Order: sequence, then C-alpha cells, then structure tokens
Amino acid sequence: MKKRRVFFLFSFLADLLIFALAFHAVWLAVHLRGGGTDFSTFRSFTTESNTLAGAVSLLAAVFTFPVLIGKKERVSKPVLILKYIGTCAVSLTFFVVLLFLSMIFGHDTMYDGSSFYMHGIIPVLTMVSWIIFDRGAHLRYRAFLWGLIPIVLYGILYLVQVFVRSVADGGWLDFYAFNIHGRWQLSIMLVFAGAAVLCFLLLLLHNCCDR
Repeated sequence: MKKRRVFFLFSFLADLLIFALAFHAVWLAVHLRGGGTDFSTFRSFTTESNTLAGAVSLLAAVFTFPVLIGKKERVSKPVLILKYIGTCAVSLTFFVVLLFLSMIFGHDTMYDGSSFYMHGIIPVLTMVSWIIFDRGAHLRYRAFLWGLIPIVLYGILYLVQVFVRSVADGGWLDFYAFNIHGRWQLSIMLVFAGAAVLCFLLLLLHNCCDR
C-alpha cells in the first residue's frame, strides 16, 4: 500500500505540473509577444488538446488528494478515463509534430515559444504520468475507443472547415498541411489509423505497468 501511495504522490505532483504548464502555454499562445491577443489559437488541435490535458490533470489531482491523505483507496475510474482521453489527445499532438509537421516547417518553428511546451514538454509529462504513475485504472482494451473521441470530433471539424467551407465563408486554411501535394485523403487516413494505434499502445503500456 505504501508503494502504491508513492505512485499516487508522483501522479498528484505530475498532474499539478501539467496543469500549470498547460495554463502557462495557452496563456503564451493567446497573448502575443508584440501585444494583443489571438484566440484563433483555439482552432488548432494543439491548443485544444493541451487545454484538455491540463483540465483533466487538475481534475485528477483533486481526486488523487483524498487518496494521499488516506480518505480513499483509489482514484475513481471515470476520472482516470478522462485523463486517458486527455493523454491520447496530447500524445497525438506530440507525434504529429515530431514525425510530420517538424519535417515541413522545421524544428525551430514547431518548438518555439509556447509550442515548446505544447508540442514537447506537456505531452511527454502526460504520457509518463499516465503510463507509469497512474494506478487503479486497469481498463479493458476496447476502452481505447474512448481515447479517439476528441480526435475524431476534431477531425470532422477540421475536414468541414478546411475542405468543405471556403476561407471566404469562414473556413480555415490548411494549417496542418494535410493537403500537401493534394493528398489530403491519405493524410487524414494515416492520422486516424495512427491515432487508433497510439490510443491502444497507451492503454497497453498503462495496463502493463498497473499490476
């Protein structure tokens, strides 16, 4: 029990750190260096996934505290499922940037300013916390579908805003470069397939550690 409480302590501290970094990073993204604000950053999955990860980490910290002081034995499973969903979302951000966007726009651009936190530090901390520190959520493997919810919802929104609506009608530019060389169908298919594999692996690694 003492060993498990150590894991809960590290999870609690990691959750607070993730929340603080996510809040700081989103603040930097909204408040421009030259002055003024830009809330269009919330169009990006990067900002949305980091906001989600920060919010669910704070929620997890609140529910972990009673475990630390001996009031409860474990964190409730619905809370940990929410943390799993946030982890999947921000992990996809990490790998899309690392394996795709940084190759197009350059590492200096993709890891500059608030992006350093949202594309790197926060996703890594969130994955480590979920896989190693979180205990008591040995989920069935079909639960990986929960992790796909924000990814699928944003994917539908992005498809509509970029490929259905024009910019003149309020649509978005293809800021994720999915239509590079005119192959947006292939890009979308690879992202969704990769997201499914990623969600399953995050669940598998967590369950292997949570024994």
